[in-house]
Amino acid sequence: MNDSAIFRFIRYCVDNKVFAHTLLIIVAVVGITGAYNTQTQLIPNLTIPQIYTTFIWPGASAKQLETDVILPAENEVDGINGLDTITAISHMGSATMVLSFFQDQDLNVARQEVSQAYDVTKLPDDVEDWQTRIVEPKEQVARLLVRDVSIQQLKKTLQKIRAELKGAGITSVTATGDANLELILEVNPQWLMAQQVDLNTLSTAIKQMLIEYPAGFLGESGQYSSSEVGTPFDSVTKLDWSIHLNDQFAYKASHIFQNAYFQASEKTPRLFQKNQAVGELRVFRAENQDLLTVANRLENWYASYQPEGFEVSVYDETWSYFYDRLFLLGKNGVAGLVLIAVLLSYFLSKRTAFWVGMGIPISILGTLAVIYPLGFQINMISLFAMILSLGIIVDDAIVVGERHTTLSRFMSSASAAKAAASDMVRPIMTSSLTTLAAFFPLLFISGVTGQFLREIPVVVITVIVASLIECFFILPKHLSTVPVPSKEITDFQKRLRLFKIRYFLPLIKMAIHQKAIIFTGAVSFVFLTVAMISTGHIKFSFFPSYTSDRVIIEVDFVSKATFEEKQAYLEKLEAYSLDTINNIDNSVIKQHYVAMNQRLSERYDPNPIDHGIQIWLTEQDKRETSNQILIEALNKNPPRDNIINQLIIDQPRSGPPSETIQVELTGDETQLMSAIEAIKNQLQSFTGVYNIKDDISTFIPNHYFTLHDTMLFTGLDNQKLYSQVSSYLMQSKQFSLSYDDQEIDVTVRLPESSIALKDQLFTLPIVIPNGGHIPLGEIADIKTSQKPQQLIRKDRRRTAMVSAQIDSNLTNTYAVDAMLNDQVIPDVESRYNVITGSGKIKQDQQRIISELKNGAIIGVFTIFLILTWSSNSFKVPFAILLTVPLSLTGGVLGHWLLGFDITLLSLFGFFGLMGVTVNDSIILTLYFQKLRQKASLEDALIRTSSDRFRAVILTSLTTIGGLLPLMFETSFQAQFLIPMAITIAFGLLFGTIWILLFLPAILSVVSE
Repeated sequence: MNDSAIFRFIRYCVDNKVFAHTLLIIVAVVGITGAYNTQTQLIPNLTIPQIYTTFIWPGASAKQLETDVILPAENEVDGINGLDTITAISHMGSATMVLSFFQDQDLNVARQEVSQAYDVTKLPDDVEDWQTRIVEPKEQVARLLVRDVSIQQLKKTLQKIRAELKGAGITSVTATGDANLELILEVNPQWLMAQQVDLNTLSTAIKQMLIEYPAGFLGESGQYSSSEVGTPFDSVTKLDWSIHLNDQFAYKASHIFQNAYFQASEKTPRLFQKNQAVGELRVFRAENQDLLTVANRLENWYASYQPEGFEVSVYDETWSYFYDRLFLLGKNGVAGLVLIAVLLSYFLSKRTAFWVGMGIPISILGTLAVIYPLGFQINMISLFAMILSLGIIVDDAIVVGERHTTLSRFMSSASAAKAAASDMVRPIMTSSLTTLAAFFPLLFISGVTGQFLREIPVVVITVIVASLIECFFILPKHLSTVPVPSKEITDFQKRLRLFKIRYFLPLIKMAIHQKAIIFTGAVSFVFLTVAMISTGHIKFSFFPSYTSDRVIIEVDFVSKATFEEKQAYLEKLEAYSLDTINNIDNSVIKQHYVAMNQRLSERYDPNPIDHGIQIWLTEQDKRETSNQILIEALNKNPPRDNIINQLIIDQPRSGPPSETIQVELTGDETQLMSAIEAIKNQLQSFTGVYNIKDDISTFIPNHYFTLHDTMLFTGLDNQKLYSQVSSYLMQSKQFSLSYDDQEIDVTVRLPESSIALKDQLFTLPIVIPNGGHIPLGEIADIKTSQKPQQLIRKDRRRTAMVSAQIDSNLTNTYAVDAMLNDQVIPDVESRYNVITGSGKIKQDQQRIISELKNGAIIGVFTIFLILTWSSNSFKVPFAILLTVPLSLTGGVLGHWLLGFDITLLSLFGFFGLMGVTVNDSIILTLYFQKLRQKASLEDALIRTSSDRFRAVILTSLTTIGGLLPLMFETSFQAQFLIPMAITIAFGLLFGTIWILLFLPAILSVVSE
């Protein structure tokens, strides 16, 4: 469509009585429909391109798993299409391989290829069937805590509630604390020593007696009765049954076993409150479900649910954060709209201001009409993007409305509307294209962070397109109905005109004649900002991690600590924690529990701590006591015990982990340990660094059995010795029984006291094939050494990681990184012959920063091409782009003035600022080019500054006004959004002042 066609269509929209109104109704109806039907969720959908595979080899050490499982598996998967990195983590008894793929890789295809690779991998016979899974992030809706239920009934109760929730339409629910019941049969060591039988043989005999067998049906058709053969389950723990061994002898169970009892599994996740077992259900939003719909179903179910003899409570209602943020953004949006309306009413007539302001809701509805069919969602990020767009939306309408106000003094309102829209086609199209060019590169930021923030450019681009349609095809018709303004002007307009004549125009003349002063001031302004950044007065923090309403206490126990010892210590720690917090403020705790065998941190950690306490607190906006005060109090005097390696008391943080330092080391295993200790010791001396840990420093005893040569003549070999020793030590389930709708694991073992210590290993009775028992210590040598509990490989090399948390009130990760690289890393590399590198967190940050740099280059070049096309000049675009650094420095100084670090969202704001700043320059430059054809250089510059002064000031003030409420928001929910608002608001504030002075000076040089 050429210019003449655009002009004709604009005139048609004004002259036709119903077209513009019909278009408005269509946009409103489709937009409202989209708003009601668009899926709501807390954050955007994320895809993490990783495939996890877990290999289970009971009883195997980390070294055995690495040698016999991980190395062969690495050989097979290496070279799969799209594979980025291979990470292998070997623990005692299990190993996990994490395959990270490039973002654009089809994970379903990759999963098939990975499975095929593992199928052909030769693994030891005892390795259990492996399973692969794709990481699929879930969005939590709420948690339910179930208490006052016996441990025998807890699993059944949780299963029943899950079934009821599913019946209510809540399909994604997980349970924690529903440990399987175990039947423990402890063999009398004296009886075992007197018999020629090992535990494996004994377990087989027990299974034959305890399992119930179906025996068929009796009777005729219609009158059947069933029959079963087995041992009554209620007699099992009474030991009132017998066992046949070798088909010759029968032994009473009471003679064989010294104890028989039920217990909840000590190896699966367990939850407690004041030493009483509790269960937790986590409700999630399924992929295609609406967050608020699931929350409403849960509330309705909970309101009607009547538990019988136990208690169910709902807490950690994540869905309420969406309401809070919706209210927060709505409140700031309305405040921004009011400020914009007030500003418009001062500069324009009331009816013109009304129709110009109506461009905001119309454009928002147009955006909702687009994002709904495209499959986007309403979430925290898209809502923020709409608030960010408030001031940008109205810029186009302001320019047309301001031009209409000027022209309507000389012609009819309808003619003025046509002429105003037609005159502004070129400037508005140019400014909109430059803004689109600035935001467009942000669509291609890769990784999870790029997915998380991608909706900002999507929404802003959509809003700009919607505002163009409103500006040219709807607004002119409405302006044509505005009465011709009277020649009388308001007091404000008089003062504005007086300011322009008395102060502003003399400054413009000075800028034209005294260019050196303006150029020197501009350069000094830029250099001052650069100096403040380089000297650390203005700092960079990748992402502003904001705290949640939770405190986590993680306890790392020594390897020899028993389940009972851990539970006893955690009970003491629980009492201490609750008393400490209640003494400070007895109204802040909402819920808590003790967790065992359950990682507390939501983030992936190669060496997670899986014991501790979680405490949920009231919302930070509703209490005076901060998390930091509570954490400092908890750290003062926690209970101590020699079974503890480390105690970490902290608060989880949302967003990318930007407050974590990681140092990755590669090298020889023994040298790695020394290098790790050196780095950890140095980190302890750094201010603001805490929770320092590594992922391999935990060592456990490793016992190596070597069979005496003389025993080979008895028929005993390594395989038979392994079978018997493993039956004593591994204590894995021997078989399972069904009882009371539950699966009961049966474990046959010696009493814990018989095998807990190394010295007692020597007394384990080993059955000799030719008859009798001999203690293990008499037939084998036992060598004990300390080996890592965990081994990690990355890209087929031995690696280790040192990590630490950063207190953002005292320092930031970039300052600590700089000190490490200058003072620590070179010495560690040369002394211990290791290779160091940044961890994955830092690598991802560096990649994103690099992508932003490339995006900035592409954006600037695209803007230059657009300006060259619009201005028909190569010089003018350079003049316009020279104003961009002045606005960017204003955005940087805004962070310093308000005490904020520059963050990733600040960098996103710089892209938006670049486009918005260029818009003001375009308004001035294109008007100057038009006047330059008829007037002298100085007259054209002065008249341009005078005529377009109101439009430039008004577009800048409305953008700032739209962001002002959000920028000074005190809510914790808004803290990570504020840096982007600061960037654009302060960048425009400083940038507009400099543009009005600097641009005439540079245009005079270019034109001369």
